[in-house]
Amino acid sequence: LNLLVPEIRHFNPLTDLVTILEFSFFKLNYQNWALVSIMLHTVSTILVFKLAESLFNKKSLAFIAALVFGLSFAGYQATTWVVVNNATHGATTFGILSLILFMNFLTTINTNRKKLVNRL
Repeated sequence: LNLLVPEIRHFNPLTDLVTILEFSFFKLNYQNWALVSIMLHTVSTILVFKLAESLFNKKSLAFIAALVFGLSFAGYQATTWVVVNNATHGATTFGILSLILFMNFLTTINTNRKKLVNRL
């Protein structure tokens, strides 16, 4: 299996690599796959808390936002369907992390960055 050669499907080398590693460690043991999925969902929920905290500047609102995200039915299928959890949780984690870093960029803006943003 060559991870860098795209087949006739979506090209997701990181997802493929994580799935191959999980299968080599866990084989078909569902409990371990489910545990990894729950841990990835927990990481995403923590990142939602951090993003909401930077948006609202209140820990109570950030906690509510993370609680709604963590317990909503949208994440249920991504977490319990372990075949797609790597792709879904990976995309969610990187998406939220990019929003957090962009918010950090905007809040710690200096004159050079401000000129760059204004040009865009």
